[in-house]
Amino acid sequence: VTPGMFPDQDWRMYASTDFLHHLALPFVVHTLYQMCFPLLLMRSSMLGAAGEDFVEFAKVKGLRERRILFGHAARTSLLPVATTIPMVLGSVVVETVFSWPGLGLMMIEAVQRSDYPVVQASFFLIAVLTILGTFAADLLYGALDPRIVYE
Repeated sequence: VTPGMFPDQDWRMYASTDFLHHLALPFVVHTLYQMCFPLLLMRSSMLGAAGEDFVEFAKVKGLRERRILFGHAARTSLLPVATTIPMVLGSVVVETVFSWPGLGLMMIEAVQRSDYPVVQASFFLIAVLTILGTFAADLLYGALDPRIVYE
C-alpha cells in the first residue's frame, strides 16, 4: 500500500484500489519472469512431437489440424513443462526487488544477518515444497499422457 496508509487488516484490504495499484507491476514482472522457461520448453517439445508417429497417424486419419495440435501433440509436450513447473515457482527475485514480505525476502535477509537457523529452515521448506510439487507433477503425468499407467 502507499506509505503512511493504514488499511483495514481484513479481506477488504486486498480489494482496495490502492492495493491493486501496487500489485500490478510485481504481478507483471513475476508472471513474465516465471513463464519464459516453460514457454520455451513447450515450444521445443511441440516441435519434437510434430514428427512423432502418433501425430502422423492422426493426420492420416483425417483429423483437423487444431485437434491434432491440441489433442495429441500438446498433451505429450506438457510432460517436460509439468516436470519443471515446481522448480521455477520461486519468487526470491521479485520479493527482494519489490520488498514484499515472503520466504524469499526472509531468506535473503537471514543470509545478510548470518542467521543460519532461519536460512536452514528456509532451504528445508523450499526443498519440501519442491519435492511435493514434483510428486504432484508425477501424478499429473498419468492424466497428461495415456501411455503412462501407474500400477
